[in-house]
Amino acid sequence: MMPDKKEMNDEYKKKHELFVEKLEPFLPEYQAPNFPSSQLVLAHWVPDLEGKDIPETLKRCGMLWFSIINLSMAKNDNAFYEGRNQEFYTPYLYAMFLSIDDQMMEFVYQNKQLILESVENGIPCRLVKDTSTGGIDATVVFAASPFKSNSVTLYFNINPCSRAEEEELKQLKEESEKLKNNQSVQWRNLEQYIVHNPTKANESLCHIEPYIPSKNSPGLIKIYNVGQGFCGYMRTKDKKRIFIDIGMDQRYFWKTHPLPTEEKEVIKHSYECINKAKPQVILLTHWDIDHLLGICLIDDPNFPKIWIAPSVVETNRHQMFLCRLLAYLCRNHYELIMIGEDFNNDNVWQNENFAIYKGNTGTTGRKDSNEKYNDQGLIFVIGNKVIFPGDCAYCAWPDDLKIPEHEYNFLIAAHHGGEAGISQCSPSSNKSENRVKNKMAIYSYGVNNTHHHPFEEHIQYLESLGYRTRHVKDYAAIFIGVNIDSKVPELKTTLPMVFECKSYKYFYYNFKENWIEIGKNVSEQRIINIMTNPINDPGFKRQIRIYRLNK
Repeated sequence: MMPDKKEMNDEYKKKHELFVEKLEPFLPEYQAPNFPSSQLVLAHWVPDLEGKDIPETLKRCGMLWFSIINLSMAKNDNAFYEGRNQEFYTPYLYAMFLSIDDQMMEFVYQNKQLILESVENGIPCRLVKDTSTGGIDATVVFAASPFKSNSVTLYFNINPCSRAEEEELKQLKEESEKLKNNQSVQWRNLEQYIVHNPTKANESLCHIEPYIPSKNSPGLIKIYNVGQGFCGYMRTKDKKRIFIDIGMDQRYFWKTHPLPTEEKEVIKHSYECINKAKPQVILLTHWDIDHLLGICLIDDPNFPKIWIAPSVVETNRHQMFLCRLLAYLCRNHYELIMIGEDFNNDNVWQNENFAIYKGNTGTTGRKDSNEKYNDQGLIFVIGNKVIFPGDCAYCAWPDDLKIPEHEYNFLIAAHHGGEAGISQCSPSSNKSENRVKNKMAIYSYGVNNTHHHPFEEHIQYLESLGYRTRHVKDYAAIFIGVNIDSKVPELKTTLPMVFECKSYKYFYYNFKENWIEIGKNVSEQRIINIMTNPINDPGFKRQIRIYRLNK
């Protein structure tokens, strides 16, 4: 007799809990009642900008982020990479955030060289649960669905204080060196997943056609408010589910500089929705953590089976979390399709409803390694009306897509509306013909983010091309209908909608100038039904209120 769904979920939860216990993250939830007073880790600084110095990172981010690992994790990771006795494994993140204020700047500059060297070799550190003199305030984050965080005191570049600690640190360094070799082998093996030519691209990517909204299966695009990051979710009437990026805001976990309460509540609600989404496909514009970290919200049985992304080997970002994720996808035979440099500045694949392109820094003169990495990401276009460029600057888009020559009903602002997105663009030199009416630019960023997104000149540039502005931060999510001809009862026009769910305001747009507010607790499937045939939806008339959208 086959186990039922509840039994399978219970079995998974037990295995997951045992797996986390083996890893021994420095969090009271996982180690009570015998939670130790301290833990040794190796800390690897994760630069925000490749090839840039620490002051530039602090200027942009106001924080330092370290990937950390303890002895138990190093042993478990090596066993997984080497295929030794791993009955259960799931990708996880173990990280540490240092929020930098004026007092912390002195510490950073005193240890600048060590921090730079830690990218490769790691710095021995001690995490202490109680506030102690001589230590540094830090936030530890562990994520293997769900996320947990803990305020700790950090002792940096320590010397062992006992024989036992000396032996533990020795083992940790040995296991870490072995892990570095295993990760390098994994990285080299990724070449087999890279698509280099149109024939292979067509063979690999035609599998996603059933998941794309079409005339026969209309759907919704839902852009979540995830703070400083991006996460788009696409669902069809046939219940096919795709994520276009799945990012999160790292500041969500900060204890020293937390998000405003109201914003954190809305973002928490988004994370809960992502956790329940059960995606079948991931479309990844690029591998940055603010476009990827939300995958840790997805439980293992609901992990998407198909992944489409730019080639990760074009970067040098050997982050531990990213290595674990890639190894997991490969070893469990997920369909990983990475688009190689041969497609730079070109169309990768398309049908009548959907297209994939790849940007190219080489034609723009933007030679900075981070700009190259962002600009060579994937760009997704839904029905020639909605475009998702990730962090690819407008100047690096292929000619088939470039603005102002091409116009879109909905344009997700490049690079969160940041300065880098409009490199080499000038409002005065470019004019749009405004063939598309009611064009909308959508900006996804966090309130008071340290990157200073959105850049005012970015907004002005798109407004000069006729794009009106919507900020995801003002809503719990923004919905966009795809191939939906929604007729509101007793009205002759197709109307966009704003609606509330559990007190969180949403916004729905369907290419016109009006919007509708719908009552609370409306499921996404019912919204699709309403837009497809609202007259037959019970109670629809008594739920709506009509408004005029401000021009």
